[in-house]
Amino acid sequence: MLNTIMIQGNLTRAPEFRFLQKSNIALAKITICNNKYFNNSNNEKTQKTCFIECELWGRLAEIANQYLQKGDKVSLVGELCQSVWQDESTGQMRSKHYIKVNELDLPAKKGQTPAQELSNNTENYVDMPQQEQEQPQPQAQNFDNLRPGDNWDKAIVDDNFPNDDDMPF
Repeated sequence: MLNTIMIQGNLTRAPEFRFLQKSNIALAKITICNNKYFNNSNNEKTQKTCFIECELWGRLAEIANQYLQKGDKVSLVGELCQSVWQDESTGQMRSKHYIKVNELDLPAKKGQTPAQELSNNTENYVDMPQQEQEQPQPQAQNFDNLRPGDNWDKAIVDDNFPNDDDMPF
């Protein structure tokens, strides 16, 4: 079953970051504000705001804590989840929806596009070796002159095919 949600918005506050005591797994909670603009029945421009709670786990939580701050515009992909609990004071069942984030696009620094930010971060850059020049491919054999009685084993010789013993299946 498909349960994927993509959303873009601005952080309402800095991430709430902590490590879980028993498992020492990182958890970051963020809230994203998503605005929708439309004209109401009086043709006045109106804004409707939606606040979405999100959870990031593990290394993604650590990255969010390190790089995100209040007001940043982020895009994320995750799955819609629901928490259900009983209110201690009233005894009523409560629930809330949130997004468990699987992917996060970090915001660009002011005045830069994300591509510029990435190109300016070269401390972990490793030069890749240049590709070897292409080797000339052997000429394809002409099978038009072969007949059913001819020796096909000698006609089809190609050293580029792996041996049957080398096949993984």
